[in-house]
Amino acid sequence: MELHILEHSLKVASIEKEGIQICTHFAFNFFFSYVLKMCSS
Repeated sequence: MELHILEHSLKVASIEKEGIQICTHFAFNFFFSYVLKMCSS
């Protein structure tokens, strides 16, 4: 039973890690494009 809980925790942790990476990737792209627009105008 404990092993099952541990596996579930690892899956949740890896999903959260991927989610954080995706969010930071989108935020970085948005910020970078915003900065480029400000520089070009």
